[in-house]
Amino acid sequence: EMLRSLVGSEMCIRDRYVTYELLSPDVETNIECMQMTLIGKNAETSVKPMSHKGEEIAVLLDGKVKLTIGKFSVILSSGDSIHIPAMAPHKWTNLNDTKSVIIFSVTPPEF
Repeated sequence: EMLRSLVGSEMCIRDRYVTYELLSPDVETNIECMQMTLIGKNAETSVKPMSHKGEEIAVLLDGKVKLTIGKFSVILSSGDSIHIPAMAPHKWTNLNDTKSVIIFSVTPPEF
Protein backbone atom coordinates (compact mmCIF):
# COMPACT_ATOMS: atom_id res chain seq x y z
CA GLU A 1 0.00 0.00 0.00
CA MET A 2 1.30 3.47 -0.84
CA LEU A 3 0.60 6.85 0.72
CA ARG A 4 0.99 9.89 -1.52
CA SER A 5 0.26 12.88 0.71
CA LEU A 6 -1.48 13.67 3.96
CA VAL A 7 -0.87 17.40 4.11
CA GLY A 8 -4.01 19.07 5.39
CA SER A 9 -5.65 15.71 6.15
CA GLU A 10 -7.07 14.37 9.38
CA MET A 11 -3.82 12.47 9.87
CA CYS A 12 -2.05 15.61 11.08
CA ILE A 13 -1.76 17.17 14.54
CA ARG A 14 -0.61 20.78 14.71
CA ASP A 15 -0.03 23.39 17.35
CA ARG A 16 1.98 26.59 17.42
CA TYR A 17 5.34 24.87 17.91
CA VAL A 18 5.01 21.25 16.75
CA THR A 19 3.39 19.45 13.82
CA TYR A 20 3.00 15.66 13.62
CA GLU A 21 2.09 14.07 10.29
CA LEU A 22 1.33 10.39 9.89
CA LEU A 23 3.36 9.00 6.98
CA SER A 24 2.38 5.33 7.26
CA PRO A 25 0.05 4.16 4.49
CA ASP A 26 -1.84 1.80 6.83
CA VAL A 27 -2.79 2.53 10.45
CA GLU A 28 -3.58 -1.14 11.13
CA THR A 29 0.05 -2.31 11.32
CA ASN A 30 2.41 -2.83 14.28
CA ILE A 31 4.65 0.06 13.26
CA GLU A 32 3.98 3.60 12.14
CA CYS A 33 6.08 6.30 10.56
CA MET A 34 5.63 9.97 11.47
CA GLN A 35 7.13 13.32 10.54
CA MET A 36 7.53 15.81 13.36
CA THR A 37 8.34 19.45 12.65
CA LEU A 38 9.53 21.73 15.45
CA ILE A 39 8.67 25.30 14.47
CA GLY A 40 10.84 28.12 15.77
CA LYS A 41 13.93 28.27 17.94
CA ASN A 42 13.56 26.54 21.33
CA ALA A 43 10.23 24.92 20.37
CA GLU A 44 9.72 21.84 22.57
CA THR A 45 7.55 18.76 22.38
CA SER A 46 6.75 19.02 26.10
CA VAL A 47 7.73 20.95 29.23
CA LYS A 48 9.33 17.87 30.80
CA PRO A 49 10.28 14.51 29.27
CA MET A 50 7.30 12.19 28.65
CA SER A 51 7.21 8.45 28.00
CA HIS A 52 5.04 6.11 25.95
CA LYS A 53 4.90 2.38 25.33
CA GLY A 54 6.45 2.45 21.85
CA GLU A 55 10.14 2.32 21.03
CA GLU A 56 11.37 4.73 18.34
CA ILE A 57 14.02 5.11 15.71
CA ALA A 58 14.34 8.75 14.65
CA VAL A 59 16.28 10.52 11.89
CA LEU A 60 16.79 14.28 11.84
CA LEU A 61 16.19 15.31 8.23
CA ASP A 62 16.82 19.02 8.63
CA GLY A 63 17.89 21.35 11.42
CA LYS A 64 19.51 20.91 14.83
CA VAL A 65 17.84 19.61 17.99
CA LYS A 66 18.53 18.62 21.56
CA LEU A 67 16.97 15.30 22.52
CA THR A 68 16.61 14.72 26.24
CA ILE A 69 16.12 11.09 27.31
CA GLY A 70 15.69 10.96 31.07
CA LYS A 71 18.66 12.91 32.49
CA PHE A 72 20.80 12.42 29.35
CA SER A 73 20.82 14.96 26.49
CA VAL A 74 22.34 14.73 23.03
CA ILE A 75 22.63 17.29 20.21
CA LEU A 76 21.55 15.97 16.80
CA SER A 77 22.29 17.55 13.43
CA SER A 78 20.86 16.82 9.97
CA GLY A 79 21.39 13.15 9.07
CA ASP A 80 21.85 11.92 12.65
CA SER A 81 19.70 9.06 13.93
CA ILE A 82 18.90 7.72 17.39
CA HIS A 83 17.04 4.91 19.16
CA ILE A 84 14.63 5.82 21.97
CA PRO A 85 13.73 2.81 24.14
CA ALA A 86 10.11 2.09 25.06
CA MET A 87 8.95 3.91 28.21
CA ALA A 88 12.04 6.19 28.21
CA PRO A 89 10.96 9.72 29.20
CA HIS A 90 12.06 12.06 26.40
CA LYS A 91 11.49 15.44 24.78
CA TRP A 92 12.78 17.28 21.73
CA THR A 93 13.99 20.92 21.66
CA ASN A 94 14.64 22.83 18.43
CA LEU A 95 18.06 24.52 18.38
CA ASN A 96 17.68 25.73 14.79
CA ASP A 97 16.69 29.35 14.09
CA THR A 98 13.71 28.26 11.99
CA LYS A 99 12.41 24.67 11.92
CA SER A 100 13.77 21.17 12.43
CA VAL A 101 12.23 18.12 10.75
CA ILE A 102 12.39 14.61 12.25
CA ILE A 103 11.12 11.35 10.74
CA PHE A 104 10.53 8.54 13.21
CA SER A 105 9.10 5.05 13.31
CA VAL A 106 7.42 3.80 16.47
CA THR A 107 6.28 0.34 17.48
CA PRO A 108 3.70 -0.33 18.69
CA PRO A 109 1.88 2.62 17.02
CA GLU A 110 0.90 5.62 19.14
CA PHE A 111 -0.96 7.95 16.71
